[in-house]
Amino acid sequence: MKRIKGFQNLTLKYKLTIAFSSFIIIPFLAVGGTLSWLYLDSNRNTTLSAASQNNDQIIKNIDTTLNSIFRLTMYPFHDQEIFEILRKDYSKLEEPGYERSKDFDRVNAMIQNNILLYSDVIDSVTIYHMKDKSIIGRSNVQYVNYDYLKNGYLKEPYIREILSKNGEHVTIGVHQERMTNKKEHVVSVGRSIIDPYTNESIGIILVNIDIGKLKQLWSSIQFTENTELYLLDQNNRVIYSNEKTEIGHHANTIFKEDIEYEDPLEEVSVNGKKSFLLSSASDISGWRTVTVIPKSELFQLLNTILKLMVTIIVVGLILSIVAAIYIATSITKPLKVLEDKML
Repeated sequence: MKRIKGFQNLTLKYKLTIAFSSFIIIPFLAVGGTLSWLYLDSNRNTTLSAASQNNDQIIKNIDTTLNSIFRLTMYPFHDQEIFEILRKDYSKLEEPGYERSKDFDRVNAMIQNNILLYSDVIDSVTIYHMKDKSIIGRSNVQYVNYDYLKNGYLKEPYIREILSKNGEHVTIGVHQERMTNKKEHVVSVGRSIIDPYTNESIGIILVNIDIGKLKQLWSSIQFTENTELYLLDQNNRVIYSNEKTEIGHHANTIFKEDIEYEDPLEEVSVNGKKSFLLSSASDISGWRTVTVIPKSELFQLLNTILKLMVTIIVVGLILSIVAAIYIATSITKPLKVLEDKML
């Protein structure tokens, strides 16, 4: 009531000034605020939708590549010559060294002509001879760590998994290539080569995929300045990241947050920053693409718009007050003159 009385006690000039200013400012705030919110919501949804579609496309491209490699690992099953080599017992031959060397060259030629020519992402192909405990074919002719081959190769968890699958393909997450001294990170596809007559594993084919070449399967899209894209394996270890030092580490140690990836879109804290996390998973490998977009950057444009709006409102307010005062004065001045004459 006091406020109403206070307003009633104002002069006509001030009342008109307040009324004219209100008619200008209130609609301006309402329309400007509504349009800003609608634009923000549309911009956010568009960006998140584009990031989600990009994740899905990357997974489709990777699945297509993996499917082609799955088929390539079947080649030894269809080559009688490789089967004969893998069945050999070199210890019973008169010149085992010569036979190994000859067979190694033959198998290498088969790998070059029938496997490597059909994929651009393959780093190396190795065919292991179970009976001889040796490499009978290898596309990468770099130095082989024979101590590892003799004492560590068959103990690798992924090699044991390959042998347990009885000829089915196995997708192997990020790991170090220990066959050479470089110990570079790779991902792999492997399967055991089964003798159809004895149903025994006579060999292993292992295809290593160059992580660096995987990037050619997708285009780099920067949705915001600090958007990060990750490719994780089935154990949520980083296969690909812009930071090479993160490759091979568990994603949660990088994000500094335990993330379960239960939903395609989650709002989580990544390195202490509120972020949108979008993920898409592969049904055939268990790998997933993860895009992390800082939440603040999606609202950065809105902040710019709000600053512009505040500036416009302040300027508009000043101009509207000046205009309201001018209009109110033009109305009340003649009335004041009339009032003076009536006294």
